[in-house]
Amino acid sequence: MLKLLFQEVIFDLLPKKPEIKSCLNELAAIEREFGRNIAFPLVKKGVKYNLIDAEKAPHAIRIDRLAPRSIVLLLMLNMAGYYLGTGYYHLYRGVLTSYGLALLQIFNYAVDQLEKNGCRTSAEAAEDRNLINARIKELG
Repeated sequence: MLKLLFQEVIFDLLPKKPEIKSCLNELAAIEREFGRNIAFPLVKKGVKYNLIDAEKAPHAIRIDRLAPRSIVLLLMLNMAGYYLGTGYYHLYRGVLTSYGLALLQIFNYAVDQLEKNGCRTSAEAAEDRNLINARIKELG
């Protein structure tokens, strides 16, 4: 826990590559779009933690030609999916807590946005939704 706090403080203090700054700006913009989602701080922390690896985002922007928004959405999708897949945010099998529902809202938002911006096809987006719904049904 202390290690994560230390990494977050250091991350906030150190100078960042322009690509990382762009991703952080997109994360802040998405947070404003969401308003008051109780699970967003957890997902945001995970996204920032993944951005600490300073070479992945610049590579994705420069080489893979992904937009910073797409990178952030992919990280949000991964983080929300990860947390939903733990079973920790379930009341019982197939039933999410309010926190779990907030995570599912973030997951669905990320899938929808990635489909709209062309990073996911309709088939891939449907598969993402089906996989998380199946996972939710079996956990708890």
